[in-house]
Amino acid sequence: MAVSYNEAVNFLALDKRWRSSEFPWKSKDKNRRPPTFECKFVLHGPEGVMEDVFVNLRYKESVLPGVPDTFNASLFFRLQRIVSLDENGARGHTNRVGVGRPYFGMRIGHPHLHQPVQDCTDSGYAEPINAKTTQERWEIFLKKSGISGAPELELPVKSAQMGFSYDDL
Repeated sequence: MAVSYNEAVNFLALDKRWRSSEFPWKSKDKNRRPPTFECKFVLHGPEGVMEDVFVNLRYKESVLPGVPDTFNASLFFRLQRIVSLDENGARGHTNRVGVGRPYFGMRIGHPHLHQPVQDCTDSGYAEPINAKTTQERWEIFLKKSGISGAPELELPVKSAQMGFSYDDL
C-alpha cells in the first residue's frame, strides 16, 4: 500500500536516529569496473529500531576525466522512497509532479533532492541543491529526512587512492 502524503509528512516529523559509526560499503556488481558500492542502515526511534524504515546509500566512482562520481542517499518508509539525494547521475530529472511547486515541469540537473509532494509521495519531485561538497549535501539530506546522530559521510576508497586502476584487476 502506497504511503499517503500526510503519512510521509508525519513520518518525516518523527525522531529518527542514526546509530552506526561506520559505513560498511559492499560491492554490488563485482564484474563491472568500477563497481557500484552500497550500504544500508536501519534507523532508531524512541522505542528502538523503526520497522520498515531504512537508509540506502549508493556510490560509483567515475572513470571519465572531468565527470564527477555518482552518489545517492535514499530514505525509505514502508519500502517507498520518501527523500532522496541524487548527485551526478547519468541523467537529470524532469518534474512531472509537484503542481504549484517552484520547479514543476522543469528539468533539474545534479545535485538535487527528491521530496514528497501532495500529488506524489514516492520522491517524484526534485529541487536543486545549492551545496558545493558531498558532505554538505549529505547534511541537507539528513536534515530534510529528520535524521539525527549520523557521522560525517565516509565514501569508499577510490581506486587511485589504492594505487591501482580497475584495468589492473
